[in-house]
This record gives sequence, C-alpha cells and structure tokens, in this order.
Amino acid sequence: MHRYAPAPRKGRVIPCPTDITDLVPGKEDELLHPQYRAIIGQLLWISIISRPDISYAVSFLSRFCTSGTQAHYEAAVGVVGYLMVTKDKAITYTRESPVSLIEHLLAHSELKEFIFDKNTVITFTDASHGGERPMAGFVGMLAGGPISWAAYRLPLTPLSVCQGEYHAATRAAVMCKAHNDSMLFLGFSTKGASPIFCDNRATILLSDAGISIKKLRHVATHIAFLRELVNSEDIMLLHIGTKGQIADICTKPLAAAIFHELRMFLV
Repeated sequence: MHRYAPAPRKGRVIPCPTDITDLVPGKEDELLHPQYRAIIGQLLWISIISRPDISYAVSFLSRFCTSGTQAHYEAAVGVVGYLMVTKDKAITYTRESPVSLIEHLLAHSELKEFIFDKNTVITFTDASHGGERPMAGFVGMLAGGPISWAAYRLPLTPLSVCQGEYHAATRAAVMCKAHNDSMLFLGFSTKGASPIFCDNRATILLSDAGISIKKLRHVATHIAFLRELVNSEDIMLLHIGTKGQIADICTKPLAAAIFHELRMFLV
C-alpha cells in the first residue's frame, strides 16, 4: 500500500474526523489526484475482508472516485494512518457467546435475559437521516465476532427516519436469512428467531402484522418482507438504545470515545 499512500507523519486514532462529510466533489477546474482511485480500491478490499471499523470512511470516500482532489486523497491517507496505528487489530471468534457482548445487549436493549444460543446470528442495523441518500449499514455477529457487515448509501432519499430504517432493516434481514440458511446447510442447528437490533421503535412496531400501513404504501414491499420473516420466526426485531447501536460505526463519523467503545465488539 505504501506505493500509493506515503506514511503520514503521525497516525490517527479514528479512521476519519467528524467533519469528513464536508468533503464535496472536485470542481471542473480542480486537478484530480492521479492516485486517488488506486488507494480507494485497496482500502475497499481491506474494509470488506477484515476491517469493518473503516467501512464508513471508505464507503464515503469511494463516492469521489471520479472527482477526488488532493483533499480527498489526504483523507484517504488518513485512513491508512489509522490502519498503521491499529495494525494489531483483528477479528476474533470464540466458541461461546462472549460475556462482553451479552452484557452490552442487556444494558442497552429491552432484553431481560440472554436467550440466544451460540449458533444464533445477532444483527445490528442502522440508517442515518438527513440529506440526499444518507448512509445505512449493518453488522452481523456470530461466535463473538462480525461475519458480515456493510456501509452503503440508501438507494432513495427517505421521507422519514422510519422509512430509512426500514430499508436498512430489510437489507440486514436478507443477510441474516442467508446466513441462517447456510448454517442449516452446514449442519448447525439454530433455536428460535435471530434477533435484529434497531434503534427506531416505529420500524419495530411496523414489523407487527397488526399495525396498519395505509400511509406507508411507498415501502409496503419492505414491510411485507420483514413481516413474513417475523411471522415465520426466522427473525425478530428488537429495540436497542442509540448508545448501544454497534451498526452506528458503519453509518456516521463518530467521536473517538464512542468509536473505540463500539470497535471493541468488531476487531
């Protein structure tokens, strides 16, 4: 990676500053950086295979592959600086559900006790709100570590927080169902529904078949899909407090203290 990103003078404790969202596409008369696309391609590869903690920063910076200037390049080099400082970080898995994750769920969700077995995929889903096509993401956890994650822009600009969260929850549910099917195919039994933790109560209420959706016809397909999975007991949607939402790390730039607290569950 050093061919494209010379080592910064000092490392960074977070992948990106909170003002990264101030970056805009370069103007027509601005000089595009010739190595920007190359460094973004390599960072995308790293974020996909082993570093979910940089997924937001890399996904955001990838928007500018055709309009990246020196400012964008320096932001990407900052992500490399963060990787240099945290090169000892790695995804780890355990045979049993980790105590730290169980305590986290009991502290921030409405669970009174941990009722899931070690083969249950635990998913966190979140979506930002505001602006054109805001960010969304999910993290799927199994055996104490992430097995699937994504940070992406919503396909459409949601008209409400609930609509954005429902789009994100639907994509997370697809991932969760696929992993459950894979587990069964490989001979691992699972008990009960897999939990998907969302910090929006309206989204959770809409997964109940008894709630009317007359005013939400524009997302009726997503609602029907999630309701089917909930009714078949493939998944269950559960509320988790904003401070406990691990998927936040995929959807927005975070202050160092919050970022480090959530990162410990990933790498």
